[in-house]
Amino acid sequence: MLSDNSTLGLPSMRHLGPDREVVDGIGVAPFDFAANPNVPPALVHTLAKGAWIRAGQPVA
Repeated sequence: MLSDNSTLGLPSMRHLGPDREVVDGIGVAPFDFAANPNVPPALVHTLAKGAWIRAGQPVA
């Protein structure tokens, strides 16, 4: 139960994504490097680790 007395339900149905990963509607889908060739993989992996969030740094 949440602080406003509402409840949070999780999806009961799961789907397979394009690389056979489980997609349940929670979180962010895997990054498609083929569709975004100008984005360096190292940048995506660094951002995905979340250290910049914990440090209170902006994205840009």
